[in-house]
Amino acid sequence: MLAEFGWELIEARTVAELWVAEIWLIKSTWSPIDCRAYLTFEIDGEGDSRDVSKVWATKASLSRPDDWSMDADDNPIAAEGSTGNLSIQKDKYLKELFGELANLREKFVLSAH
Repeated sequence: MLAEFGWELIEARTVAELWVAEIWLIKSTWSPIDCRAYLTFEIDGEGDSRDVSKVWATKASLSRPDDWSMDADDNPIAAEGSTGNLSIQKDKYLKELFGELANLREKFVLSAH
């Protein structure tokens, strides 16, 4: 699905933060091709599992987020939404999320000038 919306996965990793199942670093394959973004798959930090099926929200930002509500530059996350059970709603939700990622490409261009 990444390729369908002009993105490719650079890296997927689990991190120490209890509120994160995974963080993906993705790169635009459409203009501007040097645009990179982070997708953060959030889970309930109270649980013991980092199971991706437990993801309740996904957030996108141009910088790696330092906490659940802000990106690394203390900006509100650009795209987010509740996924509920990601495995059930995944396709519809991800299409909406990638629409918002298109807005990040514009933000990237504006921040470069």
